Amino acid sequence: MRRREFIVLVGRAVAAWPLAARAQRPDRVRRLGVLMNRAADSSEGQARVAAIQQRLQQFGWSDGQNLLMDVRWGAEDPDLGRKGAAELAALAPDVVLTSGTLGVLAMVRESRTIPVVFAAVADPVGLGVVASLSHPGGNATGFSSYEYSLAGKLLEVLKQTAPGVKRAAILRDPSAPKASRVSP
Repeated sequence: MRRREFIVLVGRAVAAWPLAARAQRPDRVRRLGVLMNRAADSSEGQARVAAIQQRLQQFGWSDGQNLLMDVRWGAEDPDLGRKGAAELAALAPDVVLTSGTLGVLAMVRESRTIPVVFAAVADPVGLGVVASLSHPGGNATGFSSYEYSLAGKLLEVLKQTAPGVKRAAILRDPSAPKASRVSP
């Protein structure tokens, strides 16, 4: 075999290697739990699940092939959230993705060993879900929907924008579900 033929052969093998590696099945199927804070028939909830599946597929994870995705629906109902968290914990997923305060609280109460990734939780530190935003510790990590340390900055911006303002108030929806702190 001549040198040029050898280089071409090795080059083709190296170029094909990543494709072959991606095509191989993993040693085991991974399990993803998803605890949604919407109702099962919610179009927004269905769109979120579809977006998760689409993004996972872009990274080579296909539901039913190398991934099993178990979805539970909390519908902003604490009882449904606890039930969904218990069902997911019983399935022993590799990781649980949850959104909203009720979902993450239910999942962290249910298991301190299953990794939990959360989104849209207003005060994960204050709720006791994580130790701090920079070093969450424990089995939970994620994205906060509001950083309370910004409240002072927001008041400063308000004062600069409307210097005549003497009073400010915070409006809160009283029908929004109240969350309690995770007990250690």
